[in-house]
Amino acid sequence: SAVGLCAGFAMVDDDVAEYKSERERHFPLHRLEPLLHLEWREAEEAVLPVVRGRVAASAICVAAAESSSLLSDWTGMLSRSRLEHLELNMHGAIHLRDDSMAHLLSALPPSLERLSISWAVHCFSFGEISQLCRLQVLSLFQCRSL
Repeated sequence: SAVGLCAGFAMVDDDVAEYKSERERHFPLHRLEPLLHLEWREAEEAVLPVVRGRVAASAICVAAAESSSLLSDWTGMLSRSRLEHLELNMHGAIHLRDDSMAHLLSALPPSLERLSISWAVHCFSFGEISQLCRLQVLSLFQCRSL
């Protein structure tokens, strides 16, 4: 069976959060570590933060669920990205501590215009996303504790 990280659902997930989190739970995060140190030519520098941000957004929930030591690296990469749209599916991160959730939310890039958070079971306050001055749409799905 294949594993993969993606923004949103893959076709095999059938729009079921449990399928997505189970699939992503098996992704070998260590394979993404070289991206943390990747250098691109100057002409491609405008694209690199977006690419890194997309990968970080996909890896961050898996890393958080595993309490990975790389979580701070991924959140740092995410905060420096220029992402305008982000979907965080927290379904697989049931063991994530409240302080880790706060750290993750405080690392969201200020360029975000649309943010979707689903299946968050950990407490967070809207103050933790107050730095998102460009945010126009906030979608919360199955978030049990705000």
